[in-house]
Amino acid sequence: MNGAEEVSRGITLQKAEILEQVLSAAGIGIVIYDRDLRYIFWNKTIEEFTGVPAVEVLGKSAVELFPHIREQNQEQLLFRALHGESIPASDVHFSIPHTGKSGWVSVAFDPLFDESGQIFGVVGLFRNITERKQIEQALQESEERYRNLYQDLPIGAYRTTRDGRILDGNPALVKMLGYGSLSELMTRNLEADFEPQYSRHEFIEQVERDGEIHGLEAVWNRKDGAPIYVREHARVIRADDGHVLWYEGTVEDITDKKKIEKQKDELVSVVAHELRTPLTSIRGSLTWILDNGADLPDRVIKLVQLASRSSERLVRMINDLLDIDKIESGKMAFKSMLVPVKPFLHHAIEVNRGFAEQYGVRFVLQVRDEALTMFIDADRLMQVLTNLLSNAVKYSPPNDFVQIEATNEFPMVRISVSDHGPGISEEFQPHIFEKFAQANSRSKQGSSGLGLSISKVIVEKMHGKIGFVTAAEKGTTFFVDLPQRHE
Repeated sequence: MNGAEEVSRGITLQKAEILEQVLSAAGIGIVIYDRDLRYIFWNKTIEEFTGVPAVEVLGKSAVELFPHIREQNQEQLLFRALHGESIPASDVHFSIPHTGKSGWVSVAFDPLFDESGQIFGVVGLFRNITERKQIEQALQESEERYRNLYQDLPIGAYRTTRDGRILDGNPALVKMLGYGSLSELMTRNLEADFEPQYSRHEFIEQVERDGEIHGLEAVWNRKDGAPIYVREHARVIRADDGHVLWYEGTVEDITDKKKIEKQKDELVSVVAHELRTPLTSIRGSLTWILDNGADLPDRVIKLVQLASRSSERLVRMINDLLDIDKIESGKMAFKSMLVPVKPFLHHAIEVNRGFAEQYGVRFVLQVRDEALTMFIDADRLMQVLTNLLSNAVKYSPPNDFVQIEATNEFPMVRISVSDHGPGISEEFQPHIFEKFAQANSRSKQGSSGLGLSISKVIVEKMHGKIGFVTAAEKGTTFFVDLPQRHE
């Protein structure tokens, strides 16, 4: 090597050292090889993630020190760089047995030229991507576990576009809907082919407003046209900028459950009708005895009073059962009209004030907008509010108050009933509107467990919505949203 070559190489290496200071700050390892693939430069960053100090490698053959270079075809890449080719970055696994260091690097090679334009070596830029690879591997394993779970679910699972086009579905969904394969199912549209009795527009509106839908019951059609009852849970998946990517959810076939419920309801309806007449006679007879039995012994009077209260409870329960039967069979008539909110709530309070006084509880009404109106069946809504107010009273501490509030949530009116009781337990919350649902509490004694179920159906028949918020030991607020005007 002559003097000019030494000077030019020295200048170039000087530049490489300056570059090394810049790149080291960015966490990039730099290695320079001569034409015989011996190391002539090895920076601090490469020392850190290999555990090999520069003194152990400088002047030595890369291939002899690290056999994986040849095994992973890096030697050929280095030769190509020595012939003037820039080698783009690729991911490479490394393992250094004597330091115990291993991981992944992204490595790129470029030829190094002296002042005369001759190639005298190769520079390698190494970025430690071990952490990124570990994350990618964890994500891949998680995706595989999710995919296995998705495929093995005993209920249907899907992913669809906003307009209902099926993107993915599991085997249970394919079987449930009567198709031979997922590819055949993916040619169909969830709205057009399976949900003719369900408004896709309402589904989209709710899921995009609330982010998810739980327990939506609907009728879908199988491939052969046979209807099935399903319970659906769905959620919307959005991109970082907020636009909708897809919907995903699960679908459970509840057809058999619906058949059993129908048979049970028919039996309950028959029994309720058969019991109503004799019970009414028994209650009337007991009332007559109480009104005309002043000469009876106290012990007998107490027994008759107990029997009278029990018969009244049974009559209320039967009336609740018959109400459910009428509503679900479509036989309950609704006569909705425009009603001023504040006077109606005043009347509801007066109707229920005597009951509240028995518990030492008072009502507080708050209506900010005096002009609020709602399009409702007044008798049916009174039935709903009587149930909500009586429940709130029974759960309230003595000498406390129940707050009734009406707010303008255009196009709806929200009526809220709040108590300061113990709240609703987390395990009971999903069942609160189910038939015969009762919390384990002394305050619910004498209840049929049908009041909230009936209230929910009545509110929905008036195109409204009922819900609640609750907190342990702080109380519960039930709210009813009702239209302000006829649609």
